Amino acid sequence: MKQGNPEKGTRKVRRGPIRSRAGGLALILASLLGASIVTALIVDFVSDGRFMILGVCFTVLAGIRGVDTGRRMRLRDGWEELQRDPRPPVIFLRPFREDRRTISNGPIGPQKGADVPAAAAEGRATIEPQIGSALRAIGPFVAVGQPGEWLAPFGADRLYVDEDDWRSTVALLIENSGAIVIQPDATPSTYSELMFVARHVDPQRILMLVPNPALRPLGFERVRRLAGSLLPVPLPQSCTPCDAFIFDRDWNPRPLLFGRDWRPAFLSRLEPSIGPFLNLTLNWLLFGRDWQASLDEFVRQVRHLPVSREQSDAFSTFIQFVRC
Repeated sequence: MKQGNPEKGTRKVRRGPIRSRAGGLALILASLLGASIVTALIVDFVSDGRFMILGVCFTVLAGIRGVDTGRRMRLRDGWEELQRDPRPPVIFLRPFREDRRTISNGPIGPQKGADVPAAAAEGRATIEPQIGSALRAIGPFVAVGQPGEWLAPFGADRLYVDEDDWRSTVALLIENSGAIVIQPDATPSTYSELMFVARHVDPQRILMLVPNPALRPLGFERVRRLAGSLLPVPLPQSCTPCDAFIFDRDWNPRPLLFGRDWRPAFLSRLEPSIGPFLNLTLNWLLFGRDWQASLDEFVRQVRHLPVSREQSDAFSTFIQFVRC
């Protein structure tokens, strides 16, 4: 955390997404009640089994969508969270396209030489909802939101600012952060953010998310080359499977693998036939990965770093700037 000058960045708050804690709760309750009533009516009055199944499925999906929308309406505003929590924040830097990227249960694109089922999307690829609970032990977990969003995504609390001022706002946040989570990619914005972080942030406060080299070797190599051009010590060319790197004070990287796969062997063998169902239910409900334990080392490292009087005064000035 370094001395930042709030006057060089103006907090021009852009109109954000739809937010209403009361409205979100009302939508959640209405969705649950409405789905229950409509399902009961379909079961009572529809005699054709096929239409009954289709009707129930459609009603349940509509109810889930309503609950999801209500939950997103109730998410905290990032600026309000910075005002409420006096600790230096954890800033999440990533390309906006990561908010929309999905993962699939199989290869994507033309296939030759094998009969492989078509890939199906299984959900958002971002891991920020999983790592957020652990990182909030350091400070409020916030990120600049994408302009034009109707609903804030799950994960870091979003900060919405004027498009003309986002660079100065990000620089001010970085300079007054308690920790940085950065997901670099070959885009101009994340390149400049990584360059700024490398110059102004203690490397022991940085968590760098990378594509797992065991699953996305080309993506990992792209990030490794990008980081190698900006960091004092390059990422290793070959390493064990990992999802992130943390650094010591000399920029030597240490790989982190987020959690462990708790699935019994027989469930792994069943995955090709019931992959989407397995990944969206059993993996999440029963055999989830231990994200908290995976990030404990980074959280302890950051919390044990000393904070000078100058840094404390700089952050106090930053908080006053946020509250104005």
